[in-house]
Amino acid sequence: MDATRETGVSSPTDLPILSRGPSEGYSYPVCTTCGRRHPRECRRAAGTCFKCGQAGHLQKDCKKNTTASTSGQADKKP
Repeated sequence: MDATRETGVSSPTDLPILSRGPSEGYSYPVCTTCGRRHPRECRRAAGTCFKCGQAGHLQKDCKKNTTASTSGQADKKP
């Protein structure tokens, strides 16, 4: 039995290529500063948080983060 019968596809080039539209976030160019795709001025270049948009901290340090791992870190002492 050959590979074509087992998988139904003879080669990777036979697979359909799906295009991604603007609704999937690919309508903006890749930012040269942060590597993300976004419509306006780069928040990293402006020094603002990606999560809340405020200056003075980064997304990883944002007070709006409500994950359990953040609250658990306060209990650990060296």
